[in-house]
Amino acid sequence: MRDISRLVIALTLVCVVAAAALAVVDKATKGARDNQDRLANLEAINAVLPEHDNEPDKDTKELEGVTFYLGKKDGQVVGIAFAQVSPKGYSGDIEVMLGVNIEGELYGIDVVKHMETPGLGAKIDSPETGNKFKNQFFAKERPAPLLITSNISPEKDGGEIQAISGATISPRAVCEAVRSGLELFERVKAQIR
Repeated sequence: MRDISRLVIALTLVCVVAAAALAVVDKATKGARDNQDRLANLEAINAVLPEHDNEPDKDTKELEGVTFYLGKKDGQVVGIAFAQVSPKGYSGDIEVMLGVNIEGELYGIDVVKHMETPGLGAKIDSPETGNKFKNQFFAKERPAPLLITSNISPEKDGGEIQAISGATISPRAVCEAVRSGLELFERVKAQIR
């Protein structure tokens, strides 16, 4: 019984010391982690906005629970970026950053987060296929583009966006995020202006 008590005390002390060390490290690195998160978000925002001379992540509007990042040039709004999430990815949520001009025309998209299968659904964001896929969204207007699943049966979805070969669920989810994002922007654009 005495040996068990010693083990319990020793394990408790080890756990307390480990928890305290983790708390100290967490507190010491919080600023650096927050800065890296800001830079990653700013990179996605800049990727979908036209040329601007402000820091759009510091010039925002919050509408319907979504943060809209305003890209300005010479004090005039030239584009708006905002994130939209589709829960319809093969492996879960796909977060897409959309950039639109003031009229609501899509300037570009960037896939921010996903957990899609490497080599299949993850092609929506890979350097080889992702850029070609994402560039199809440039200068699209409402109604949002739908997905064409293949060259053989383009009438299936009736849209303008070509799917990535071998992966249709993930590109459909991206299209769904874009469509819902453009509908959201249509509802709030008067408040943004």
